[in-house]
Formats: sequence, C-alpha cells, structure tokens
Amino acid sequence: HGSSADVQRYGCWALARFACGNADNRVVIAAEGGITAVLKAMEEYVSTADVQLRGCFALGDLAAGSAGNQATIAEKGGVEAVLMAMDVHGSSADVQRYGCWALARFACGNADNRVVIAAEGGITAVLKAMEEYVSTADVQLRGCFALGDLAAGSAGNQATIAEKGGVEAVLMAMDVHGSSADV
Repeated sequence: HGSSADVQRYGCWALARFACGNADNRVVIAAEGGITAVLKAMEEYVSTADVQLRGCFALGDLAAGSAGNQATIAEKGGVEAVLMAMDVHGSSADVQRYGCWALARFACGNADNRVVIAAEGGITAVLKAMEEYVSTADVQLRGCFALGDLAAGSAGNQATIAEKGGVEAVLMAMDVHGSSADV
C-alpha cells in the first residue's frame, strides 16, 4: 500500500502518536525502519500536504529526546525532507507549523544537527514561515521554539538568526500573540 497517500498519511500519524512521550517506542520504531518509512512516504508524496505535515510531525516526535534518532534522521536526509516540505507547501500553515516543530526537535541538544540545519537553510525557512503566518499562533510558537533550539549553544547560529531578522520575528510574535502564554 505504498501507493496510497492516505495509508502513508495515517501511517506517519500513527508512528508520531506511538513515539510521543515514549522513549522505548521511539527506539523500537527506529529499529524497525520507521524513520526510513516516514522519509520514503515524504519523498513519494512531496505534493501531498497531508503526508508532508504528518511526516514532519512523526520525524519531530521520533527525534524528541533521542540523540540516536536525531543523528539517524539527519544522516538519512530528514533535514532536507522537512525543508522540502516547507518549501513546496508554503501555502500550508500546518506544514509550516510541523516543519518548524521537526527542525526544533532535530536541533534540541544536538550541535551537529544545528550546524546541518543552518547550512541547509533551516533558519531562513523558519523565519519565512513566521513572516508568512504572523497571525497564526501555532506557527509562531513552533517558529520561536525552532529558533531557540537552533540558537542554543551556537554562537554562529545566534549571529545568523539575528542578522536575518530573528530578533524582530520573535518580538513580533510576542506582540501579535500577547494574549498567548505559549508564544
């Protein structure tokens, strides 16, 4: 059923739900080929926003708190897959939201991934999403989250984020969504 976008979409969603908050499941999913399956679905259904957003969500949940999965995802092209999804589906707030989420999870506590994400254009992609969806709190929240994780412990990324307007983007998010404790 690799040819069915619906199966791929809900398969990615199921893997995300299995991985969410469960370190043991994240290990099992990766060992059983789950990361590869998600990336394959994203590659085969580049033009299907629902597959892309759920693929980004699954990769983010698989990476959360797992240095091994973070490394595997980066080695297998996960950063590029997420950035492609964000680029192709710039008109989808949900793809932007989950793309930012995934980049944040790849970068959190992983200096190597922070370098790769920045080199591949991840900072620019996050800022573009935040600029396009100023009024969408979920995009702003995850964009701030991604910028924070990309900046953590990385003087180079901190400088790049500031040079590309990241400070202004975060302040705008805080101003526009002043009633949201999350942003």
